[in-house]
Amino acid sequence: MKKYFMMIVSELEKEIYSLKGINTLNLSVKAIEIINNVAKKVKEYICCNGFKDIEEEILFFKELKPILYSKFIYYTELKEIESKRVSFASNEYVRVYLLEHTQRLMDYLNDNIYTYQYLKLGSTFLDAALFTRKNVLESSRVSDSFMTVWDDKVSRIRAYEMLLAYLNSEIFRLDKPYTPSELTWHGSKRGLVQLIYALVAKECFGDATIKDLADFFQLHFNVDLGDYYGVYKEIKERVVKNRASFLSDLAEALLKRMDEDENS
Repeated sequence: MKKYFMMIVSELEKEIYSLKGINTLNLSVKAIEIINNVAKKVKEYICCNGFKDIEEEILFFKELKPILYSKFIYYTELKEIESKRVSFASNEYVRVYLLEHTQRLMDYLNDNIYTYQYLKLGSTFLDAALFTRKNVLESSRVSDSFMTVWDDKVSRIRAYEMLLAYLNSEIFRLDKPYTPSELTWHGSKRGLVQLIYALVAKECFGDATIKDLADFFQLHFNVDLGDYYGVYKEIKERVVKNRASFLSDLAEALLKRMDEDENS
């Protein structure tokens, strides 16, 4: 089940990535349509195949389903934010507008701090109650058999973390106007995220944070990383032989260049 899910999400990400180059509002509209279609397929798959045991059910509702549904929430909220943003004439009003949304998202995270902490601490002691459908199906108030007590909260928390990264990046751009660089990143967004996390892990820029480097690359190399926290999380969770494939490719390209220079 997990292999099927990660494969379909990987295809989804490629399809959304292919939309790069269009404006954020149009991208969000198209992304919502793509995610809706994938969500229907996943729901049909789960309804037809079910779960082999309670551990697989918990895995799906606690970790896998939120990967997909957080994207839907993210792009739905992004569409609403960007559709109203265009009505503001000056950067000053846009900044206030973006800060209001930032505060709204922070308020939600603060109101659900227990859920947030439960996830961040990797807690599991309430998983059977929170991430299985038993309690939902026994409730006469809820008819949806494809949800649990907390999976929507988890999806929303993940989506809001992505949105906060986006809003902070947009506010950063407004606060630090610049003349666009002639240098443009032509590699993949996923590859750049790997590079940023590696540079921070090696402390190549001292105590610089992920956000510091992400803002720097976006500002100076004409690239929009979007939800780089979410990209990193998905790279980390992906079941592949080499999760740092881009860094391996860089090393291979460098060694090849050295060999060519020596033989020239």
